[in-house]
Amino acid sequence: MRARRNYLQTRRISGRFDGARILASCGEHRQVRGPFLESTELVSAVDVTLPEPIGLTEWDRDWIRPVQDLLVLCTGRPCEIEGITARFRVEVPPFVRPALPDHRTIQVTIEIHQAGMVEHVTAERNQRILLPRDAIGPDEGRLIQEWFALHRKIGRAGVFFFATLNERSQWLENQLLNLTSFAESYHARLSDHPRFDLELNRKLTRCILASIENPEVREAWREKVAYAPRLTQRERITELFEWACWPVPALQQFPDLAAELVNTRNHLTHFGPKRKHIIEDLELARAVQRLVVVLQANMLMDLGGQQDAVAIAIARGYWQHPVLDPSLDVQHPDYQQRSRSQEADNATDLGSQAQP
Repeated sequence: MRARRNYLQTRRISGRFDGARILASCGEHRQVRGPFLESTELVSAVDVTLPEPIGLTEWDRDWIRPVQDLLVLCTGRPCEIEGITARFRVEVPPFVRPALPDHRTIQVTIEIHQAGMVEHVTAERNQRILLPRDAIGPDEGRLIQEWFALHRKIGRAGVFFFATLNERSQWLENQLLNLTSFAESYHARLSDHPRFDLELNRKLTRCILASIENPEVREAWREKVAYAPRLTQRERITELFEWACWPVPALQQFPDLAAELVNTRNHLTHFGPKRKHIIEDLELARAVQRLVVVLQANMLMDLGGQQDAVAIAIARGYWQHPVLDPSLDVQHPDYQQRSRSQEADNATDLGSQAQP
């Protein structure tokens, strides 16, 4: 069979943000080299027109990185930038003016190319783009504005999330630490609220500190009670999980997800004893993947996505995947035994809680 390449229709969206005009396109190139060998290449191009030139550091921070992270979110696959081209106009240098007497400015082009950065992904029948064009809605320009605004709210914490999705070779424990840290920061920057009244905390703080004579102990308590009204990581991840259950009801199958993630994270960082809801191996891998679904669902809703549109996007991205359908998972005898033991422990806990 001769090799052939099929070019799927390119999707284009455009919008404006902070004085810049943004035009983005994304298409799929499928190449067949034999009866059993097929590769899929996602190719994207983004054109950003700025009102005035900026430095390369600002260019990467404010425009290149947000675009790359958006592609990672929409495709659900690793994404690398193959080349960057910057064009801007400058005044004609003095030594060039005699050759260009009729030009006050000239166009300068800077091109940066990195070889071998194109990601080839073997095609799978159940692979879907997480955020198809239909889920964006009619106002594509609004998506551009909302995304850049959201990306700037997230700030540097976004590295924990997008770098983890973009580099799948990370150790599972590193993914857990990165994603739980991002979840905590994401909630704090977009949906933060105190656990109880701040004025009450100030009154209690003054009473506690006034009763402590030792200056060293007093300072230690001052640092502790200052964070008393702030939500814990467990509470933040729990709220993100509850919000994600609205568009993704399948997540309700995993009510212990927040406890598993936080307890395992604390076990790894504080070297504590192995207690309930501390997981590893396949269970940890699935819990980390489900946290990604929770974060994706919250992010799509924060971008203005309707509940039905977010539900369709997640369903397309995880169609026939054990992340949301455990019945599709490979059932190892040891894993089945641990699952039955976990179910028995949960039933015992529920029974003890029901007793007066």
